[in-house]
Amino acid sequence: MTLRGHSILIVESDDASFVRSLQTAIKRTGAESVVARDREAALVRAKRFKFSAAVINADHLELVDQLGIPVLLCGTQPPPLVVPFVFIPTRPAVIVFALERLVRAQS
Repeated sequence: MTLRGHSILIVESDDASFVRSLQTAIKRTGAESVVARDREAALVRAKRFKFSAAVINADHLELVDQLGIPVLLCGTQPPPLVVPFVFIPTRPAVIVFALERLVRAQS
């Protein structure tokens, strides 16, 4: 499965180079991505666009329940919630693979 035709929200406030790499990897699958640098921007974008899923830095854990879409958390420590999670640092391809599984599970 690819992410072709899907839109992904990326919420990351710190690592711009990683975000660019992740956006490139997502684009290669045929999906689009939109970046939000903070909670407020993420909520605005979630109201404006229809996303299939979100990749969220674990620093923004509060968004898991606020976005209303499937979420993949990325961080250095596992979250206290039961949600899909990827340890970082990792390659963007690992995150894309996890996103594909998350989106497939929702269909």
